[in-house]
Amino acid sequence: MPKPTKKDLALAKQLDALQRRYEVRYEKQIYTALKKQMQPYLDAIKQADANINRFDLITPAPLADVLENLFVVAGTAYAEAMYNAIQPPTKATKEALRAGWRDFMRLFAVRNLPQTLIQINETSQKIIRNIVLGGLNEGLGTLEIARNIQESVTVIFRNRAKLIARTEMAIATNNAAMQSAATSDFMYEKKWIPATDNRTRPDHAAMLNKPWIPFEQNFIVGGDEMRQPADGTQGAGADQICNCRCKVVFRIMRDVDGLPMRK
Repeated sequence: MPKPTKKDLALAKQLDALQRRYEVRYEKQIYTALKKQMQPYLDAIKQADANINRFDLITPAPLADVLENLFVVAGTAYAEAMYNAIQPPTKATKEALRAGWRDFMRLFAVRNLPQTLIQINETSQKIIRNIVLGGLNEGLGTLEIARNIQESVTVIFRNRAKLIARTEMAIATNNAAMQSAATSDFMYEKKWIPATDNRTRPDHAAMLNKPWIPFEQNFIVGGDEMRQPADGTQGAGADQICNCRCKVVFRIMRDVDGLPMRK
C-alpha cells in the first residue's frame, strides 16, 4: 500500500511540531546573526567614505556557530524522537545513541556548512551592494546610505532568517532521521511524507501516493534523485530544497513469516 497509515501521518505531525519549535528558536538567532554580519561594513562606511566598496567586511562568521548549533542540537533531538518512535531504546543505550547522533550531526555540519555559509554571505553582500548602488545613484551620502541599509534590512533579513531557518532545519532533521534509522537494529523501508497544503511543491505533493522504498534507495522527485527530503547530495537543486517542509518516515521490513528483519 503506497499511502502512509494514520500512524505514519501522526508521527510526521509530531516530528513537524518538534521541528517548528526549533525553527522558531533559530529563526531569531539567525536574524541577529545576519544583522551582526553587516555591522562591520556599516561601522566602516560611517568612519570613511572610502570604505563604501568594502563589501568584503561582510563575512559569514556570525552565522557559523548558530547554524552548527542548529544542526547539532535540533538534529540530535529529532534523531532521538525518531528512534523512540521506531525502536525505543533502553536507558542503558539511550545516552550512547545520543552521543553518536551528536557526533554525526557535528561532523555533518563541518562538512556541509562551509558552502552554505558562502552562499548566504554572497546573498548578503549582494543585498547590501544593491542598496548602496541605489543610494549612490540618488546622490546620497554615506551616512544616509548607512541609514537606508539599516532600515531596509529589517524586513529583508527577517524574511531571510525564516527561509534559512526552515531550509537548514529541514536538511538537519531529515539527515538526523536517516541516521537514527541507520543506527537501529532493524531493516527499514522509507516513505516521503509531504506537507499537505497549497504551498507544497507539486513534485513533493505527488510523493504521498508513491510506494515505500528500501532504506538505501533514492526517491525520484520530479526527475531528481534524493535520499530524503531537503537532500542535495544526489544533484537536486535549490528548487527542491529551499523552504521544504516534507518528512521521511520508516517502517520495519518483514520476512515471509511476517517477522521483523534484523540487520
